[in-house]
Amino acid sequence: MSIRVKILQIISTVFLVLTSTVGFANAQAGVGLIADEISFDPKTQLLTATGNVRVLYNDQVLNSQTVIYNQSTGQLTLPQPFELVGADGTVIAGTSASLDQTATSALITGAQILINDQFQLAASDFERKDDRYKVMSNVVASTCYICASDDIPFWQIRSKRVIHDEQEKRIYFENPVLRLLGFPVLYLPYLSTPDPTVERASGVLIPTFRQSNLLGYRIGLPYYFALTDHSDATLTPTVSTKESFVLEGQYRQRYASGYLEFNGAVALADPLTTKNFRSFIEAEAEFNLPNDFQLDVELNLSADKDFKNDYGFSDEDRLENFISFERTRRTSYFSVGSSFTQSLRTNEVDQEIPLVLPEAYFRKNLYPVGVPGQITLEAQTATLFREDGSQIGRFGGGVHWKRSFNTETGLLFGLSTGVDANTYWLADNPAYAQSSYSEVLPTASIDVRYPLARVVGAATHVIEPIAQLVWSSDKLSTTPNEDSPQAEFEESNLFSTDR
Repeated sequence: MSIRVKILQIISTVFLVLTSTVGFANAQAGVGLIADEISFDPKTQLLTATGNVRVLYNDQVLNSQTVIYNQSTGQLTLPQPFELVGADGTVIAGTSASLDQTATSALITGAQILINDQFQLAASDFERKDDRYKVMSNVVASTCYICASDDIPFWQIRSKRVIHDEQEKRIYFENPVLRLLGFPVLYLPYLSTPDPTVERASGVLIPTFRQSNLLGYRIGLPYYFALTDHSDATLTPTVSTKESFVLEGQYRQRYASGYLEFNGAVALADPLTTKNFRSFIEAEAEFNLPNDFQLDVELNLSADKDFKNDYGFSDEDRLENFISFERTRRTSYFSVGSSFTQSLRTNEVDQEIPLVLPEAYFRKNLYPVGVPGQITLEAQTATLFREDGSQIGRFGGGVHWKRSFNTETGLLFGLSTGVDANTYWLADNPAYAQSSYSEVLPTASIDVRYPLARVVGAATHVIEPIAQLVWSSDKLSTTPNEDSPQAEFEESNLFSTDR
């Protein structure tokens, strides 16, 4: 047998075993071997490559100082440290290795694996059995970078034994221990996760870490449940150094016409208060219905004003809840729904915040022939209930016209006028003497814009001075105002006649 053929045997055997061990591509392609010296002993049937050995196969590279192949037994030996770099960037290294020709068994000592330049695995030995199992002993796994000045990662998982079942595509950890800054914080007798080739499967996710002055350091261990092809759930128990224990949960469901999602948490042990089972729940749903309608639902409730903020779930001080049916078309918009708000502010009382049931709005844009500009018709109604029994209802509508045009000098003009009418009725409301009120509000406005543009390279800078003049009745309104007790200026309504 020629020396070239034996070289090819070395290369094929090395990559047959190692690529099947770490999951690299194993397509047939050109091969190459570079070494300071290559020799073959006919008596012992040993082919030896020594000195800066580099084996090339596809886009994979094996580096070592010595490679020995026994032709009679088919045994491949790497007696010195080696490193194998895969086409996807995965790196596997070891202090030595012994591999058989069929790739059904292999033994690597001092094994180290680096995946995606982040996830690191280290083991005292790495063994392949029965053409199915990869067995690692005394394993350390972490995604943290280890620097020369501090060889202790922020977090790591240690396990006496790790088994990778290639047929089941599962990784099994025996007696895993989670360590933070080198200190053990969680012991488990058993742990199973899908291997990296599985896109979606039930199992433990990457731990979460948080820190706060109130609760100290917290660690969560999420467990993911792949329920069906279109639904899943995640359960996350979280403990802290201040002896808190919180159980978080999430459920998600996808449909052909929309989605549904639930999130929540409950404190089973809480050092911040004597209250039992502080919790919150959130729900969100969106569905496309026939005839261009859309259903939107949002639920956001907390059993305690401070729970979400204390545990870092949210810093919202008002929780919005609503259900609405909407339809948007090219020249019209319609919506009907209900809403209420839970306040987490200490100076607000939930009983004084109304339930809106129902609230409806309709808008239609018209472009009549012979009439320049756009005519808009609006109609709306809303009813507000409070726990003290008071009730306020409103029904109204409006007609508006607007037109815009520009001059040859670049000035942009906008004209608008309209009238709004509303009727209010009240029940059990001592703040008002009458049981009903009505108002009519005419408005007119003109605005002038003069956009100035300058092109600098690939960018265009625009400055647009705007002047606006608005007229409306100066009669002081005595009608109930539940919509806007104070004007709030922002970019979207700065030049609006209705804030």
